[in-house]
Amino acid sequence: MLFYVLLIEQVSDTKIRIYGKERLRVGDSGRMTYGEKMAITLTVKPEHLHYMGLMDKDVLSNVDYETVVKKNYFYADLPANLELIKCNKKNLKGAVRSFTEFSSPAEQFIITKRIRGPGIVEISEIYETNTELITKEEDIKFMEHAEYPPLIIGALFVADTLLKVNLYRMEDRKHVFLKVINFTDIRSESVDVLVHHNMHLKSISGVWVIDTFECAKQLMRGRSFCLNEILGRNLLENSASDGYQNGNCGKKYAEDTFCALIKLGVLDLCKELCEITGHQLDRTITFRAERTEYLLMHSMYQKKWLICRERKGNNHYTGGLVLEPRTGLFENIILIDFNSLYPSIIIEENLCFSTINRKARAGKENVDGACAGNTEEMALLPAILSTLITRRKKLKQELVKKYSSTYDARQKALKITANAIYGCLGSTGRFSNLEMAAFITGRGRELLMKAKSEIEKIGLTVLYGDTDSLMIKSDCSVEEIPSLAQKICASINNHYKFISIEMEDIFERIILYTKKKYAGITVKKEIILKGIERRDYCMLSNQFIYDVIWILLTSSDHNLVMKRLIELKTNLKTYGKENFVLERMLNKDPEKYTTPEGSPQVQLALRINEHITKNNLKMPLYKKNDIISYVMGHDGAFLPTESLEINYEYYLEQQFLTPFFRLVGVLKNFNVDAVRRLFNIQKRVVSSLRITTPCCNTPQSQTAFCNTCNAEIDKNFLRNQAIDNLRAEIELLYERKVMCPNCDNEQGLFLNCFNCGSNIPRKTRNKEFDDFLDDCRGTFPSFEIDEITKMSEYRTVNLFLYFREEIERSFTK
Repeated sequence: MLFYVLLIEQVSDTKIRIYGKERLRVGDSGRMTYGEKMAITLTVKPEHLHYMGLMDKDVLSNVDYETVVKKNYFYADLPANLELIKCNKKNLKGAVRSFTEFSSPAEQFIITKRIRGPGIVEISEIYETNTELITKEEDIKFMEHAEYPPLIIGALFVADTLLKVNLYRMEDRKHVFLKVINFTDIRSESVDVLVHHNMHLKSISGVWVIDTFECAKQLMRGRSFCLNEILGRNLLENSASDGYQNGNCGKKYAEDTFCALIKLGVLDLCKELCEITGHQLDRTITFRAERTEYLLMHSMYQKKWLICRERKGNNHYTGGLVLEPRTGLFENIILIDFNSLYPSIIIEENLCFSTINRKARAGKENVDGACAGNTEEMALLPAILSTLITRRKKLKQELVKKYSSTYDARQKALKITANAIYGCLGSTGRFSNLEMAAFITGRGRELLMKAKSEIEKIGLTVLYGDTDSLMIKSDCSVEEIPSLAQKICASINNHYKFISIEMEDIFERIILYTKKKYAGITVKKEIILKGIERRDYCMLSNQFIYDVIWILLTSSDHNLVMKRLIELKTNLKTYGKENFVLERMLNKDPEKYTTPEGSPQVQLALRINEHITKNNLKMPLYKKNDIISYVMGHDGAFLPTESLEINYEYYLEQQFLTPFFRLVGVLKNFNVDAVRRLFNIQKRVVSSLRITTPCCNTPQSQTAFCNTCNAEIDKNFLRNQAIDNLRAEIELLYERKVMCPNCDNEQGLFLNCFNCGSNIPRKTRNKEFDDFLDDCRGTFPSFEIDEITKMSEYRTVNLFLYFREEIERSFTK
């Protein structure tokens, strides 16, 4: 029997179940079709390996075993070539060391039977019992990859607080709507795929469950990853948030979910990823690290390596190099970029588990000797990467000639897989290797610095560098830049065989104002923004900043910026509510936040969860990693579908002027005072105070969450930071050292200079200290600052207590 395997599911410690459809031949025409959905159960005999050393094999007289030879690159205390005993006994008497290569029977079945994703297998024998169909492991043979069989796809929605499913039939990339069923009927209707949008649905036996919300986060750039955003519609149109309020998402919601599945290309991409890596179809989007492990396991098993199973702990090593940028506005900038830097380093250095010194001590970053790869034969990791890169290159060439959705999905899958191989070395998985990961990033930093030196030798200035790219200030015209860039790249590439750098783009003008943040306009008049568009800024704010950037990059007339500011002030209250929507991810379950008062999105999530629970709505509660959309009102956050008044003052100060002042702060000759007068700003809007987050060492001004990982910042850490900043500023306030303006003599607080006798003007820092306290109140929770400053009242003296009569007399005159 020819059988299309769609899903492989573990039933017990020794049993698995494969779900799919029988492939049938129709009549004499030879046309292929498929039968109904089936489930076939089989027992997988566990494979255990034992190293006997010099032990006499006579002890194995009563054991059914076979002898295998494996290459050992993971266990430093054992020989490089191991003769092993393979049997189904986990513990074998007399064994020096025992190994179990696979973590589950499903994993063992997929790797040993060389099943690479969904496809056709040949099953020579099937046995039918009263309850199920059974076959034997040895009776299954993988034949070939093939297009999906006809699939029954269900899209989940809620109607009158009940879970319902829209049913569709998909065949040859075309689909038709069938009917609406109850959620409880998905088994009887033989549903193959069940798609939903962020409804926290658990896995269902025999059904491939897909969450379009999780898929969108990985496959597209977005803010809320809601259905309207995925489908490119107005964010408030038929909003999914309606479902959270009344427990009724409606049939249209299911239609949108199904359309999102198609638009994201999830089915094709997952199929391509599984064919490349040999991973399981229903796990490949969610378990990305496991996907890379399957790719390596397939290759290792084929080459008769002893596969390492044990998991490693957390590995920490220095990442890529980021050079401090020269801030400001620059013209005629060359951007050069290393092609696939980390994969290229692996190929260039022939880095692999088999080429590094197995006895190198873990935890060292200076591992040049340990990671010196041999150059005689391309090792396993470089060979895999070289194949992936070459295949993708050919596909991209074909796509230039003629677009194909299949080819496009395949080239994306190849790119994702190649980039993930380096990631697995620095992860906590079974193939984690700190020595190689540290060596690769170290070599990357070295390559970036060597490229920078090569550029500076010819008299050019490097303005900024980040991991695998450099920005160069050129002194020539735009027309001459390509030939200059070609010379620069050629001089760098001459040193390497597989590593190459090339010109990525030319910027006519660019604004650099901090690491990972810049905005530029290319010679093709395309605006490039890096780190500027943020999800925690509303769409109107991002559009406003984009408009300002466009003006600054295309014109030298700052009056145009002032006109845009006047327009903002005049028309702010005329924009629709959808322009003020903010999105924030919940770093943990809302109930687990210790101080939700300072987080409007957490307070809103708690309110919604309470509403759902209180009214017994069949809707998922907000949980960790959910993205919540909200609008800021005078009494806190509210849903975009609620009818409450927008807090325009909050948006003006926090969402528009704060990023605006940060942007123009690096520009010369920009009249900031005119902006302050326009908006009647008495104090500084942008705080000069910044903290460095304890989790990611991220410098930032806001103190609720880390801008890098979105983790909540500990309240005690913030209090200590506030006290440290206050102490440093107080030392400056009461600084006793003064300098004589005539003879530069330094002395304490005296009116006359001890050296020359001249008067010493004493400048107080009271205004600066007051401004600093304003900054503190903007950076740290105000109640903390007020509490801390109450400890000292010496700067404020109530003269009325001592000169009451004189003061009253002066007022009566």
